[in-house]
Amino acid sequence: MATYAEILDLGMSRLGKRSSTTLRADLLLELQSTVDEPNNGEFLPWFLETSGVVSISSSTGVGALPSIFLREAEDVKPYYTADDGTRKYLHKRLYGELLGAEDETSPKYYSIYQSSMYVRAYPESNLIVNLSYYSNDSATGSIITDSGTDADGHLWLFHAKNWVLNQACSMVAGEILGNQKKAQSLMARAMATKAQVYKFHEARIHQNQDYSMGGATNSES
Repeated sequence: MATYAEILDLGMSRLGKRSSTTLRADLLLELQSTVDEPNNGEFLPWFLETSGVVSISSSTGVGALPSIFLREAEDVKPYYTADDGTRKYLHKRLYGELLGAEDETSPKYYSIYQSSMYVRAYPESNLIVNLSYYSNDSATGSIITDSGTDADGHLWLFHAKNWVLNQACSMVAGEILGNQKKAQSLMARAMATKAQVYKFHEARIHQNQDYSMGGATNSES
């Protein structure tokens, strides 16, 4: 995997073998902005998927979400391990609907609101819930710098380098250099590589669904 500086070198080359330090700084800022933008969008790719635990208080039925939490992973229910060792999957409800679940004898429902997970009924003791979710890559310290630091820890640059780099270069070409022809060409390349990421993401979803149909499901135990 390339370093951050080498990725910026590649971007400067795509802009026409430029050497301006000011333009390089502009490209760095645009690249960081381009990486941050998808984190806030509807599409979150497979490489942001991770898992962790949420500690639910027995007194409040509430636990803090991981600091890098962006959104729940699709089709993967959170669960906890009961005293008999079996997995108990939680069913999602709207935040306002949890009040009607107080009559449950054990935790069965959950809701995610702002930065917390709410569980009902209240657990008899502090509860550890396993949660699959999409992470915020920027929140993990993966900030792009013009340095010799290896970029393989940056999820977007490792899995979707050409998408985000071409898009950043396109913005610099159009907005700063005023070269609309170059900007359009780079954006076309960005969209082509973006489509490849989407395609691979969909293929992984279908593969996981096929695997689940073979027996590894997250249905209620």
